[in-house]
Amino acid sequence: MAGGTEDAANRYSRLDVWPAAELMTALWEGQTRALAACAPALPPVAAAVEAAAERLADGRGRLVYAGAGSSAMVAALDGLDLGPTFDWPAERLVLLIAGGLDLSRGLAGAAEDDEEPAAPTPGGRGFPPPTWWSGCRPAAPAPTPSASCAPRGRRGH
Repeated sequence: MAGGTEDAANRYSRLDVWPAAELMTALWEGQTRALAACAPALPPVAAAVEAAAERLADGRGRLVYAGAGSSAMVAALDGLDLGPTFDWPAERLVLLIAGGLDLSRGLAGAAEDDEEPAAPTPGGRGFPPPTWWSGCRPAAPAPTPSASCAPRGRRGH
């Protein structure tokens, strides 16, 4: 699909035939650019962490992971590890993963581009305050509809 999340950057075409040193330099440069791009977001991320901690600290808040594709699978693993690692109650964890968690068929690629199933409405799906949403953006440059739509209407929750 043109302009989709699975498109390869032209810079990396034919990287399978690059010399190893050139490949490693390109990968390192890409990671360096990604880290530098995060710097302006640190203050709002810190504010979000404080808000999440406040909402979750009283023992009533729920953590909702919403996302699509392989990024959502990694986030789901993070969420599923909360119970065994931090004794996080299962009833306070919700995973909304485009295409579901059944990986026996592989990732449902088209599911991440479907906005409809991932757009809960205020009061829908039983998410009363305090609920904290963790939107999982895909690794690709453009957010998928399902990952970017899930928290819609959830501000202040």
